[in-house]
Amino acid sequence: MYAVFRYLRGYLRIYVTGYSTERFMNLCSAYGICLWDIEEVRGEGAFSTGNETFGKRMNIAVDDFRRLRLITRKTGTKVRIVNRFGFPFFLRKCRLHKFFMIGLLLCLLGLFTLSKYIWSIDLTGNTRLTEDSFEDFLSARQVHIGMKISELDIDHFEKELRDQFDYITWTSAKIVGTRLIVEIKENEVFLPKETVSGNLLPPTDLISQDQGTIFSMITRSGVPFKKTGDSVSANELLVSGRIPVYQDDGTLKGWHECNADADVVVEYTDSFRFEQKTEHYLKVYDEDPVKRYGIRIGTHFWEIGPTCGGDDWEKIREYKQLNFKDFYLPVYYGQTVCTRYRKQRSYYRDAELKCLLLERYKRYEDAFLQKGVQIIGKSVKIERKNDKMVLYGTVKLRKKTGRSVPSEVWGAPDNGGTAFE
Repeated sequence: MYAVFRYLRGYLRIYVTGYSTERFMNLCSAYGICLWDIEEVRGEGAFSTGNETFGKRMNIAVDDFRRLRLITRKTGTKVRIVNRFGFPFFLRKCRLHKFFMIGLLLCLLGLFTLSKYIWSIDLTGNTRLTEDSFEDFLSARQVHIGMKISELDIDHFEKELRDQFDYITWTSAKIVGTRLIVEIKENEVFLPKETVSGNLLPPTDLISQDQGTIFSMITRSGVPFKKTGDSVSANELLVSGRIPVYQDDGTLKGWHECNADADVVVEYTDSFRFEQKTEHYLKVYDEDPVKRYGIRIGTHFWEIGPTCGGDDWEKIREYKQLNFKDFYLPVYYGQTVCTRYRKQRSYYRDAELKCLLLERYKRYEDAFLQKGVQIIGKSVKIERKNDKMVLYGTVKLRKKTGRSVPSEVWGAPDNGGTAFE
């Protein structure tokens, strides 16, 4: 703390020479002048007149330095200033660099302003939740890069994420610097959400997410509205969360409310068609690649280096976001690798066409498997048609479906009864 006060007041490093340096320090103490970091220098000093054999270096406050005139007269010592330290001397230097200081202040102001926004969003712990689904979720809730941190309700965001995806059992969202870090845990086994903090949740229905035919249906709670073999469409009711309760005479007494829960598997058919032309163009690279270095802010690029404009250049941008640990900025830096090429006409052989089409079909299948969809049958055909080859057919798919939504209100019972547990 003393060091901070000394820096703000300003202090000097002085060199004291003469035959009474000890008396000089004693008088300073008597007059209430503080000296520190005292260092004895033996031999001929840097500011010696030639007769001194030793001296002392020490620090003294600027205000106290102005009071040394009387003490130096009494002791016959000489005082020279070796160096100057502290905030007052820093301000004096800044007068000579006005534009630099103005730029520094504007830079600090800009960094302070940017620290109020989110510039990076990271998701960890996801296996079933894809990046595309997460981005759609963020977009629907207007959570995006560049939004104000103060506009994001973390608790509400976590709750919406759990409600949107039933297989997410735990969420943690936090702001670190200018990053929004979202951590989740997923459960492959569906667990019905009956209570929150010991209180019953509002009743929910189970509706279909897909169109197809029900292959199997096991109802755990609720009233099923469909059975195995029935056709369903998207958003159609599968299981209701309101169970009617009847009296002994068969009249409706009331409703038992619950969270509808069932394992429903549907089958459906999807068709596909891929085409590949025989004629294509190869890129023949003529020169060694050149590099351009630059920065990107938003969608704008500023680059320096050899010109590589035109359609006959292949450009690969390699940019990284500027960050200081967890403090991310909306600035990217990197390079663009440009390679010039010319197009050369070529033709695929039938075997090559078949391989290309099968690779595209393999990616088509993998997309279903990554979503947990089973392929239980397929019909694939390949035909050659004039200047192209076509791969087409259908696949029979089987997947689990069902999404919980707030239960529909059926109205009051005829006998005036009320819902009960």
